[in-house]
Amino acid sequence: MLTINHKQIYETNENGKNEWVLIIYDISANHYVGVPINSKDTDNSIYLKSINKYADLKSIKDCKKNNMSRCIYQKGKPLKILDKEYNEILIQCKNTLINYLNSNVNSNIDGVTYLKWCRDKFIINNQQIQSMSLKQNGIYWINMGYNIGSELRKLRPAILWRSTKDKKTWTIIPLTTKKRNDNYYFHYDVQI
Repeated sequence: MLTINHKQIYETNENGKNEWVLIIYDISANHYVGVPINSKDTDNSIYLKSINKYADLKSIKDCKKNNMSRCIYQKGKPLKILDKEYNEILIQCKNTLINYLNSNVNSNIDGVTYLKWCRDKFIINNQQIQSMSLKQNGIYWINMGYNIGSELRKLRPAILWRSTKDKKTWTIIPLTTKKRNDNYYFHYDVQI
């Protein structure tokens, strides 16, 4: 089984194309975010002296573990970048994404709504939550955040179904007071 580590280079096959990817962080146990690694300089790439390659920051992307075939080794050791280079990549990725938003988000109500959603999500993610005091199967008021499209929005009660090992991320079951007149199996009416 392939173990994925941050700051290391892996060969991946996304959309039928083999390439090397530097893993920046993980979304879940099977999904990661990385940047392509090339031998040649391209627009918006930075040189990584520790591995003698270029990181293509404009192409930051999601990577699936099952599309990664192997870790790249050099002289018997995994090809890994230095902490200083990793921090520089994070700073440059942030700047690249901000520049992308500045260039591509419209100056209309949809653009303002989207940017407000980004800001509000940032604020919610940085709130200190006492996750260790949360109990599985308990009912809590959950801030669903701000929606895009048909995503849930508002403060509503939900059952905490299960959590990640560190209890920072929970799967929830939202509750409602509205009776549904349909045949879906996931609606359950509770009589009190």
